[in-house]
Amino acid sequence: MTKFKDPYLNCNGIPLLADINSDCIPEIFINNGDSLYIYDIKNNTKKFSINIPFSDVYTSSNLIADIDGDGKMEIVIVLSNFINPLNDQIKCFNSDGSLRWISDAPGSQYRPYYRSGGLAMADFNMDGIPELYINNKIFNAQTGKLLVDDSMSGIGVSRDTFLRIAFPVSVAAQLDDDPTDIELAAYLFHL
Repeated sequence: MTKFKDPYLNCNGIPLLADINSDCIPEIFINNGDSLYIYDIKNNTKKFSINIPFSDVYTSSNLIADIDGDGKMEIVIVLSNFINPLNDQIKCFNSDGSLRWISDAPGSQYRPYYRSGGLAMADFNMDGIPELYINNKIFNAQTGKLLVDDSMSGIGVSRDTFLRIAFPVSVAAQLDDDPTDIELAAYLFHL
């Protein structure tokens, strides 16, 4: 068993584990607020880091997935900044850390102190190309273009969450009798 240790790294968010370079050894991804660090857990060494200014580790969300079907993983990060909502955006990086795209709309909610939900993927229109979703928004996973925004309806948060720990949850599921699409539902749970 290999123990991962870095005495200088502060991890307040949830680390992710994924094999980003197809060598059958997963890397660990740690967001410390200004950078996303990618470590080789076998050798306990930092492979590279991605500068992500304006990232709030408590409200940001990360996703590691193959968004274009090429067999290579991409890193998608929601940057939530409740101090300056203009800095809220989704950024997608290639497996080497180079920037692939920046979303054309915020990934988090527009109201102050709303936490962003979990970023996930689903093929909503069943065309074989998955979309990204968070809260009540759907984005093109290959370009970052906003496809659907249901504004303040069904965002998964019923009130300001600044002083409470409440995280919006969105679920993509087949909720009706139409098998040609998937629906997006947003919900709220309290810790």
